[in-house]
Amino acid sequence: MNWKGLRPGVSVRWAMATDASIAVEGSAAVLTQAGRKLHVAFAAPADLRLESVSIKNPEGEWNADNPGKRMLTAHGRADPTVA
Repeated sequence: MNWKGLRPGVSVRWAMATDASIAVEGSAAVLTQAGRKLHVAFAAPADLRLESVSIKNPEGEWNADNPGKRMLTAHGRADPTVA
C-alpha cells in the first residue's frame, strides 16, 4: 500500500460494515444488496488479504448484536520503499 506517513512495513487494516452479502475475489470484492452491486478493488501489493466476517454477534459484553451485518476487511503492510 502506498500511504505516505506510515512507517515502512507497518501493518495496515481497513474495514467497512454492511448489510450486503460479500463475495471476495482476490484483492477485490463485490457487495450485493437488493439487486444492486458495489465493486470494491484495491491497487495493492500481493500480500493484501481481504476477508468477509460476520459481526452479527461480536465478542465482548460491551458490544451490541448486529443482526444481518458483515464486515469487509483488508489487511496488508505499508510499502517498505515509501517513507
